[in-house]
Amino acid sequence: MTQTQLQIISSEAYDAFYTEKDYEKAVPLLTQMITLSPPSSPTLQIARQIAVMFANGGSIIARDSPKAVDLFTTLSSAHNDAFAHFALGLLHLAGRGVEKDYSQAASHFTRAADQNHAGAMYYLGVLHELGLGFSKDHEKAMSLFEKSADLDNADSCTALAVIHQTSGDSTKATKYYTRAARENLLALVTLSSIQEASDSQPRFQSPPFLDLTWLGTGVNPSKCLDQSISIDESTQIEFGTDTVLDFSSTTEPPGESTIGLPIPNKHSFHFSNMVKSAGEGNPMALFSMGLWYELNLVPPANHTAFMQIYCTPDQLAKNETPTAAKIALDMYNRAANKGFVPAQLKLSCVTAKGRLDVPADLSKAFTMFSKIASISNDPLAHYNLGVMYLKGWGVEKDFGRARQEFTEAADQDLSDAKFNLALMYDLGIVGSRDIVVANRLFEEAAEEGLVKPDRIV
Repeated sequence: MTQTQLQIISSEAYDAFYTEKDYEKAVPLLTQMITLSPPSSPTLQIARQIAVMFANGGSIIARDSPKAVDLFTTLSSAHNDAFAHFALGLLHLAGRGVEKDYSQAASHFTRAADQNHAGAMYYLGVLHELGLGFSKDHEKAMSLFEKSADLDNADSCTALAVIHQTSGDSTKATKYYTRAARENLLALVTLSSIQEASDSQPRFQSPPFLDLTWLGTGVNPSKCLDQSISIDESTQIEFGTDTVLDFSSTTEPPGESTIGLPIPNKHSFHFSNMVKSAGEGNPMALFSMGLWYELNLVPPANHTAFMQIYCTPDQLAKNETPTAAKIALDMYNRAANKGFVPAQLKLSCVTAKGRLDVPADLSKAFTMFSKIASISNDPLAHYNLGVMYLKGWGVEKDFGRARQEFTEAADQDLSDAKFNLALMYDLGIVGSRDIVVANRLFEEAAEEGLVKPDRIV
């Protein structure tokens, strides 16, 4: 094929993708370009993006997993493309367009990891840690997570944080959670919970019992890693932000989001999309924005741009933009008003502990937790009521009601409740001491990293 013919095909492919948005038409044209000549970077990006769109489907294009597999296979076979190998690994994990096969997934992840693909290293680490496609090898998994984390992979940072948290190294855990918080939801919520605990007044730090919390403190590395590779038919496969925008290719901002917020890097890109979703009323996005502001994670350029749509003209004219704490509180309230239970729990803890410039009010917090428990039967609401009855915070001390609330939460498999309930049985609070029940509950809580104290006073 002549250079002129290639240019014609290239022009047709670009028109099909960008102008006509006829992705079915673009695929065979791109396949020709990829097969017949070394593709340019834009061509690779378009081919990857179309394949991702077919893999997940959505409002723009119907899911067609076999077509995604074919396009990724062409990319990987013709050019040993690292992203294509990574994507094929994910598709073999999910069993989309191909049979679910951990060995095949491992093979593709290995080829991508050999080219320094951080995401592939993370999934290889998961497979080694869980013994899927390989023999179980914790040391190999840790090595892969650390290499991937060095390349700024948020999932690997989160995996390392969880592992260090369960081994008792809170300093390393917090460091990795902080690095991952802008891109990984588990890291974001856990970091907020850790900060809240460290900021608490001494009265809320009363071992050996666990404190009020809007997020369970127990965590199981194997469960977390298993969830990351459990991709059902309804789940969108997360291929990574760099599929959409190549932030590494230029120092200039690649563009702006649909709401006019700058996106010079992937953190700004995440925040921009979060603002868009929040503006559409998505409670998870509203809640996440609150966490970003509470933890001071918002990039300065994004904050400045967001103030232009968040504040009134009068506030802007007088330079009276709200504090990060006020914005966080507003976002939590908006999410809570939509029935989002994590936001309701967060606000209840904020009220109990007097955070984000909210006056401490234990009685009000007790009422808030009671309402959540009554409407949603949420285990964390029951657990927090148990803590408040146990300590006499905002309500008269009542060990019987404390045990009842902890039991309600423990029956829903909340490890924090099992831990506190185990302590009550071990200490003989309410009735005679029962070591057998206490040890059973301690063992169950230990599966989530909550270890029985060496000495119980």
